Amino acid sequence: MNNEEMIFIAVPKDYPEDLYGFMERDLNSLNFKVKTIYTNNGVMAGIEWALPTVVTAYLLKPFFETILKEAAKDLYSAVKLKLKDFISKNRARKYKYITATASVEKLSGNYNQSITVSLEAFLHPKVKVKVLFDESVSDDDMDAMLEGMFEVLKYIYSECQKNIPEEVSETDDDKLDLFLLANLDSQTWEILTQKQMVERYKRK
Repeated sequence: MNNEEMIFIAVPKDYPEDLYGFMERDLNSLNFKVKTIYTNNGVMAGIEWALPTVVTAYLLKPFFETILKEAAKDLYSAVKLKLKDFISKNRARKYKYITATASVEKLSGNYNQSITVSLEAFLHPKVKVKVLFDESVSDDDMDAMLEGMFEVLKYIYSECQKNIPEEVSETDDDKLDLFLLANLDSQTWEILTQKQMVERYKRK
């Protein structure tokens, strides 16, 4: 396996180590490179609807290049278990945002996604998917939903490689930021654009 990072874990400097340290320690021991990045997040004030989470796991392109190989099935299973543990441990911690009064697109009262943990999947130079986790989903249901999430991300990755040229233009006009949200009614994952997220969650 190459020496490229597969996952970045971004956490505040004073964040409890037991909620994230195992990712780098355990997966690096499997030769699956994970790196922790420390941020300066303190009390967070939201100035727009698309708010960052306190901790984020960034799944990089080498992550997907590796897990799609037939020989990596056992490694993929091990990585999924660690990511599920990471999401479960951090989703249990509850934070609140202080929303800036001058914000044009403030969060609505029905925003139900975790502001503690998220995943960001870099599937292609032009495509990034942010996965958000519904606060109301039970741990048992979330574990099952995460299996589907990995399959959706793998599918989008494969489609991107087949259908989107990798050449990046000088502007961001051809870049696509998507959001993946669990739909509890249908027990599936929804793929939303940034515009659709605004329409769903902005304050009326």
